[in-house]
Amino acid sequence: MPSTPFISIIIPVKNFERTIEKTFEYLLNVDYPHQSWEWVIADGGSQDRTVDIIKSWQKNYPFIKLVEIPNCPSPGYARNKALEVAKGEFLFFTDADCAPAKNWVTEMLRHFAKDPKIAAVGGEVYTLKVDPTNLVEAWCQHFRFNMVSPRYGFIKEGYFPD
Repeated sequence: MPSTPFISIIIPVKNFERTIEKTFEYLLNVDYPHQSWEWVIADGGSQDRTVDIIKSWQKNYPFIKLVEIPNCPSPGYARNKALEVAKGEFLFFTDADCAPAKNWVTEMLRHFAKDPKIAAVGGEVYTLKVDPTNLVEAWCQHFRFNMVSPRYGFIKEGYFPD
C-alpha cells in the first residue's frame, strides 16, 4: 500500500445546513495531504441551504465533488450514488454532523497496512454540538456512521442496501 493512497471521503447529506460547514472544517484539519483525497458529498434533495454551502466550498476546494440526488429514498442510496463517482483506493464514510479526529485517516489506514486482508475498519465519531442551549446536543453522545473499506473489497461484496 502506498504511504498516501488516494482516498474518497463519502458523506450523504440532506438538510444539514446547521452542521456541514463545521464538519468540513474538521475534515480540513485531518492530517492527510489534500492532493491525495476527494470528498464526495451526496445530497439527497436538501430543501435548506446545504447545496449552496457545498457549492460555496467547492470554489476554494476543488477536491469536493457534489452528487445531487432529488427524491433520494435513503442515506444508503445516497452513499451508493457517491460510490459511482468515487475514485479512491480506500473509501471513507462519515456523516455531515460528525467531527473526525485529526488522525482519523492515518489511524484507519494503519490497520490496512498491517493486514491487507482486512475488509473494513470502523471507529467512533461524536455528533457536533452546534447549539449549546439544546439539551439533546449538550448531553447526548451518539455513535455515528464512520467506516473505511478498500475499494476492491467493497465493490466485490456489494453496496449499501437502498
